[in-house]
Amino acid sequence: MSRPRATRAAPASREIALPPPNALRSPAMIAAALVAAACIAVSVSYRIYDPDLWQHLVVGKAIWQLHRVPTTQLWSWPTYGAPD
Repeated sequence: MSRPRATRAAPASREIALPPPNALRSPAMIAAALVAAACIAVSVSYRIYDPDLWQHLVVGKAIWQLHRVPTTQLWSWPTYGAPD
C-alpha cells in the first residue's frame, strides 16, 4: 500500500485590489482631474520669461540622478570639478 504524498499548501494568491468601476466618477476624482486640467491649461497659456529655468531643471536632474546636492562645478568646463 502506498502512502499519500505530502504536499505543501499552495501559497495564498496575492490579488491586486482593483477600485470599483465607479471610482472614476467619484467627486474627489472629478475635482482632481479638473485641477490637473486647469494647471496644464495655465502652464501652456503663457511664455516662460525666466532665463534660468533651464539651469534649474538641469540642477534638479543632477540632484535626482546623484541623490544629493552637487558640491562641485558640473556645468562650466573651465572650473569643472572645482568646489561649488
